[in-house]
Amino acid sequence: MADAFPIPKRAMAIVAHPDDVDFGCSGTLAGFIERGTQVTYCLLTSGDKGTHAPKVAPEVDRQRRARRNSAPPARRSA
Repeated sequence: MADAFPIPKRAMAIVAHPDDVDFGCSGTLAGFIERGTQVTYCLLTSGDKGTHAPKVAPEVDRQRRARRNSAPPARRSA
């Protein structure tokens, strides 16, 4: 990636689901960050629908919210 294309000063990953970055562009963003790019993640959903099992969904949602709310303030979503 070093000489393939210019490294941006800033980049934004806009995703619908919490794990979309992991499966879609995490390697690219990690390379950018290593080279000094300021990366922002924009998550467009709460991520609360990770399963169709009605008894599991509330617990999955609680765990995701806890992880999100424990993130450093500069990385916390609204």
